[in-house]
Amino acid sequence: MKTAALPSTAYNGFWSMQKKGTLLARRNRHARYTGGMCVWLSAAGGVDKAEKDGDWWFTKCGGAYSAVRVAQGGARLVEAGPKAEMPCERNGKFLVCDNQWAVVIVETARACDFADEAAFRAKVKATAFSLSTSTLDYTDIYGNRFHMLLDRDDGSTIDGEPYVKKINWSVRSPFVRMPWCGNMAEISFGGETLRLDFH
Repeated sequence: MKTAALPSTAYNGFWSMQKKGTLLARRNRHARYTGGMCVWLSAAGGVDKAEKDGDWWFTKCGGAYSAVRVAQGGARLVEAGPKAEMPCERNGKFLVCDNQWAVVIVETARACDFADEAAFRAKVKATAFSLSTSTLDYTDIYGNRFHMLLDRDDGSTIDGEPYVKKINWSVRSPFVRMPWCGNMAEISFGGETLRLDFH
């Protein structure tokens, strides 16, 4: 059996919860080689005019509205691109969080579901938000109730239902197998097996 060495690249960098157009994401406490939290805003997507309004950053792209809130601490927009402050292959901006462990809340919706952008902003700014040292409680624009535990991965809920379901396998196919909550993956083909160690 062969064992592959992993490069200094981030794997499984985030832990997140999502329902409909709402996403809550934080840096995975167990991930290696990860940097701090940031949100990519693509110039190709037309979101080069992110605007801060209260605790939220708002953008519009085509027929969709989006809003981003950094739950802990502030954030700043940083130019990105081949020759920009933050080197990147594509042009755009990063919303860089001051707190590398901050939870980021993203709301997205179809523009046609609101009378105008002001109506979307009002709906987002009216969402319920509560933060303690170990939990974040948030009710999104669709009425879904998120309860995110900040100090562990299990126990988080959406509308009172466990978000992480207990299953036996993360991946199970004829060629790739990885147990749920495991650190080892096996890739098999042609009588050979390659074991990947994600410790």
